[in-house]
Amino acid sequence: MHTRVFGQFAVITMLLSLMGFKEYMDRSGKFITEGDVQARVAQMQQSRSELLYRLHRDRIDAERLADKRRQALEQDMKMGAVKKTNASKASIIDTA
Repeated sequence: MHTRVFGQFAVITMLLSLMGFKEYMDRSGKFITEGDVQARVAQMQQSRSELLYRLHRDRIDAERLADKRRQALEQDMKMGAVKKTNASKASIIDTA
């Protein structure tokens, strides 16, 4: 009879130890739940879409700025303030 009591005590002790360890790991372990993973994925997708939007907006702003510069250069060339030195460059300012 003592063997059965010691066996039951050993099994209950192991079960309680395992449950205590699981509770400890749930509170302070590095276990990541499926909900945490889904939240991180959603955050990454949102960050990616915001970055792509900013890149697109910056590209449009750069195109507008280049267009304004080109128009200003053409206007200066018409007024004679800039001499055309190369097909792609015009940098000499006429001060005379």
